[in-house]
Amino acid sequence: MSRRNYSAANLLTGIAILLTAVPAVAADQVELSVVTDKGWVRFTVGANWKVLKMDTKNPVRLALFQLPNPAEEGTAASTNASVVLYEVDSSEASSEFARVHRKYAKGTKSRTGAWEVFNSNFKEGSTNYSGRVAFRDIADVHVSVVFAWPHLPRNSANYDSEMEQAFVGILKSVNGAIGKYERRNDETVQRPK
Repeated sequence: MSRRNYSAANLLTGIAILLTAVPAVAADQVELSVVTDKGWVRFTVGANWKVLKMDTKNPVRLALFQLPNPAEEGTAASTNASVVLYEVDSSEASSEFARVHRKYAKGTKSRTGAWEVFNSNFKEGSTNYSGRVAFRDIADVHVSVVFAWPHLPRNSANYDSEMEQAFVGILKSVNGAIGKYERRNDETVQRPK
């Protein structure tokens, strides 16, 4: 989805939580941890991914990123990724998760580990896009990961495979547990304002 499609993705209000960041094993990645009501979820993103929105206060917690792609300069197209956590115990969040699952559970279905994955292609304006959406439950939340990238004439020859690898990479990085979050020594803590 382009950045325009996420403007209304999170309309719920709720509690404040903790967001932590730590440099990941690779210098070009950052690991983010989000504390949930009863546990935590952690995932890794590219260090050069631009944060478009980070909402960690609500029952639907959203991390929205724009991935760099020089081919997009001067166009309205953008490569985006999101990680969304939906509180299982919130009727509003569970309802939103069910709506999102119905909307995106189309296209070719497959599995990547514990993830239910859907591949699709769509058009926004005159630009064709590839989309990948994955769903699973972790800790006390439903999780969705969405990737969308445009097919542009100036994309690198390997852009599709790079996006597939980035998508699978983030899926493999997502983990979490029920219980108190134990802060690690190398983390930077950022509390929502």
